[in-house]
Amino acid sequence: MFKKELKIKFDGEEGIDEGGVKKEFFQLIFEQLLDPQFGMFINFPETRKCWINHTSSDMDEFKLIGILLGLAIYNGVTLNLAFPIGLYRKLMGSHLNFADLEDVNPKLYSGLNQMLSYQGDDFTEIYDLNFTVSYDVYGSPVTIDLVDGGSSKIVTKDNRHDYVE
Repeated sequence: MFKKELKIKFDGEEGIDEGGVKKEFFQLIFEQLLDPQFGMFINFPETRKCWINHTSSDMDEFKLIGILLGLAIYNGVTLNLAFPIGLYRKLMGSHLNFADLEDVNPKLYSGLNQMLSYQGDDFTEIYDLNFTVSYDVYGSPVTIDLVDGGSSKIVTKDNRHDYVE
């Protein structure tokens, strides 16, 4: 079976596709797919990178993105996609670690690093944390336990490394 190059023609536009139209086609598609309103990815404005939205559960949509990326690569289209290195590591089967957070969300990474290095005796009063995490899902706040009984487990100087991991 012969595989042909993808040819793109926008409705109502004249021109020959010598690569620019093809690139624009893929850029327009990925601009929509990576939009946070679509729900598959979360954008981090500070780094201009995006990460997989953990509340997204439709694997078929992620397969579609993979197919479209493969099609772009097969057709020699280079896309400017802002994924952090950690995502590529994850795709290769490697485990992520705390340092990978810096590439996606430097403010959170810095704040957690400060917490890890804090030496004061008033740790629990200063940080006032428990083993939960809160985030918004389509405008509604959600809090989940990071460990069993996390809402009643206080983060202390002794267990703060467990909290970060």
